[in-house]
Amino acid sequence: MKVKYDAEADILIFILQDDLPYDAISEQGGIIVSYNEDQDPVSI
Repeated sequence: MKVKYDAEADILIFILQDDLPYDAISEQGGIIVSYNEDQDPVSI
């Protein structure tokens, strides 16, 4: 797992896999979860 912070956008990203995101879902509280084609989480 990798962690990145974008200071300009004030966003913290947890990268769970080195896959390209295929789809994303916005959860409550402004959390976005990206999924690959197999519906495995790629980043939060």
